[in-house]
Amino acid sequence: PEPPHLAHAPPSREDFPALDRFSPWESGGGSLIMFGLDAQNRRLVQIDMASGTLTKVADLPFESGWSGFDYNPSDGFLYAAVGGASRSNIFYKIDPRTGNTLLVGSVVSAGGDGSFESIGFRNDGSLLAYDEHYDMFPGHLLSADLVNGTSQILGSSGTPSCLGGDYDAQRNTFWVSDEWNGKLYQLNPTNGSVVWTSPSTWYTGNGQGDMFDVRSEEHTSELQTRQYL
Repeated sequence: PEPPHLAHAPPSREDFPALDRFSPWESGGGSLIMFGLDAQNRRLVQIDMASGTLTKVADLPFESGWSGFDYNPSDGFLYAAVGGASRSNIFYKIDPRTGNTLLVGSVVSAGGDGSFESIGFRNDGSLLAYDEHYDMFPGHLLSADLVNGTSQILGSSGTPSCLGGDYDAQRNTFWVSDEWNGKLYQLNPTNGSVVWTSPSTWYTGNGQGDMFDVRSEEHTSELQTRQYL
């Protein structure tokens, strides 16, 4: 697979106090708007990708640290998966037009350390999740069922510290970003194996450990990354 164009908003510690997860949203007519979860202030924000500035959309009823976050093309809503007790991940559905948030339910993780660091929806609304492990052990790619609250391990990438990821419908692959070595991987969505590794590393200049999340924009073949500053 060919590597995508890589883009990121100019980083700013002031503009991004704790913007640890983000997702594009299709507003209609092929137009994409980028949203993020501001964990420090518990709010949904819209991101201007040209300037890197934020606009508050709404306050959120949950803390979003270490959460999966993605756009579901089957219903047009944003979803956040917040790790909880006993390997349970609490899912919230967010209307990006109003910020209205609805508690959907919970999904128990069958892999990793029990928390979905990243989630990715297919076009039909089916859900993939990546659950990283602690202490540098490799995590797992899983299929997750929001109706039944269960998940199933599909396989492992064999790499540690994959804290961000998203499903790419154009390539039928699950992207993950390795914050430890700055690499990007494409995973087979069937068994979680690595099918492509970036030849370069992606850092803001802070060195290893500063890449946190990655989003796939299928309609533009562009990959968005978020560096943790």
